[in-house]
Amino acid sequence: MKKKASNDEITVACFSLTLVFIILAWQNQSTLLGVIALASLSINLFIEAWKEWKKGHTFFFSQFILRGIGIIGIMALLLFL
Repeated sequence: MKKKASNDEITVACFSLTLVFIILAWQNQSTLLGVIALASLSINLFIEAWKEWKKGHTFFFSQFILRGIGIIGIMALLLFL
């Protein structure tokens, strides 16, 4: 049977992808790869926010949500400026 990935496995995978895209963006001086790295980091923050929501920690939930939205704002600025 196929086993579903746990939240921790998804978090590690998103973080690993973020690191790979950051290195590729730096080596190739690519804005698009940098934005993809930021998107991966934003997804990781939203996953962390969801974990905190499930635990009932609303303060940490709101911090992760605001950080994720902030990174999406940075992505928009990079793409449109």
